[in-house]
Amino acid sequence: MTITSHKNLLVLAKRPSLGKAKTRLASSLGNENALEIYKLLLNRTVQLADNVSFKSFFCLSGEESFILPSQFTVFEQCKGDLGLRMEKAFEHVFKNTNGPVVMIGSDCHDLKEEHLIAAFEALENHDYVFGPSEDGGYYLIGMNAFRTETLREMPWSTEILLKVTLSKVKSQSLSFKLLDVLNDIDTFADLKSSSLWDNLPIHLKTNN
Repeated sequence: MTITSHKNLLVLAKRPSLGKAKTRLASSLGNENALEIYKLLLNRTVQLADNVSFKSFFCLSGEESFILPSQFTVFEQCKGDLGLRMEKAFEHVFKNTNGPVVMIGSDCHDLKEEHLIAAFEALENHDYVFGPSEDGGYYLIGMNAFRTETLREMPWSTEILLKVTLSKVKSQSLSFKLLDVLNDIDTFADLKSSSLWDNLPIHLKTNN
């Protein structure tokens, strides 16, 4: 029997909920505007996953109703900090399919199909791939086998996240490749410097 190896795209995201989405952005724009922007970002991520030929998994949190295309595999996030939720999401996908796994969130409006293609190409010759974000973290992480060392006891949401992560990778004598630096949208300043800004209605550009 031939085992087919898939290229697996894993999206870690929240179902849209007022007051729980884009909380740092909400401090500038208010909860309703932040939620509207989050929906734009999430819908773009869904469209991106729908446009590519990879097998797509969505690992979601939240109780709200959110309908996804039927070809996507959907499962729930576990409880715990970001690192644990990422670890368990990776573990779930690696246990249920074959091939490399690339994880993204829903905060990077500048992420395109070409970046995902480059990520999977990198995993043909490297253990890890990362998409660095301008804030010192990363918008994408991919592995060619399930590993946990880059997801435990990490300085999440800090400007040194990627630096510390790469140090851990190097200490394990594992290889990695970096993609283009892109902008994750977490704050009002991030929003203004993103490709989303020019297409926003005026009420979503008001910094209250």
